[in-house]
Amino acid sequence: MTQPDTYKAIKTDIAKLQACIADRQQRSEQEYQRKNLSIARMYEKDVKDLTDVLNFIHNGDFQSAWSIVDWLDTVVRDEIPARLYNFIAQEAGCQ
Repeated sequence: MTQPDTYKAIKTDIAKLQACIADRQQRSEQEYQRKNLSIARMYEKDVKDLTDVLNFIHNGDFQSAWSIVDWLDTVVRDEIPARLYNFIAQEAGCQ
């Protein structure tokens, strides 16, 4: 994973993103238990999308990470820490 000296908080921001993914996974499971299938699937998609972003970051594929981030629903996109969001955009050549 790219970790430039100018972005020392990347580990913290990645941990925040991982916590968000875990939270959405838990919400999905709760909604499945409540039989709220459409809401559960929505959370499940959020988990998949955010996990894909995280995997692309780990692989240094910021273009692919940005292509997902760019299409995320605003509520989900806002879960990505601002520094990490800006870093992805910069590394993908979008800023």
